[in-house]
Amino acid sequence: MEKRFGFELVHKKIGGKHGGGSILTGEAKNIMSIYKELLEKEKVFLNNYHRQTPHLLQPSKH
Repeated sequence: MEKRFGFELVHKKIGGKHGGGSILTGEAKNIMSIYKELLEKEKVFLNNYHRQTPHLLQPSKH
């Protein structure tokens, strides 16, 4: 995935006496923040859409 984005998403620390670990880069945190905003906007959009078109939520009579 990092190859696709063209930048590092995770800083990796090789294990040692105290073990290794990984932390997200600032860029990865930014992507996650944008994704969360997108999900929230989608939720608002769908709620508004369904409020305006309740007839579309009714089961088909065919």
